[in-house]
Amino acid sequence: MTLEEFKRMLREQFFALVLDSDAALAAIPRMLPDAKARNDALAVIRAVVSAAGEVIGERARRLARIETILGAPAPTAGRDA
Repeated sequence: MTLEEFKRMLREQFFALVLDSDAALAAIPRMLPDAKARNDALAVIRAVVSAAGEVIGERARRLARIETILGAPAPTAGRDA
């Protein structure tokens, strides 16, 4: 894949998320069909989200939504703010 093809693919993915985020999020489980892949992806997502500090408020709500989509809800401590 060339750099230009990669950039085009990223733009397409970005606009798909912007235009229909619900459908894009619903597609995630199909992209990660096995439990190990989902757990690995979720571990990375949690690490990135928590890198800026405590996960509260809107970030917590969005993370909880991703956890639910991936079938692995996490403890809710600190998420109701």
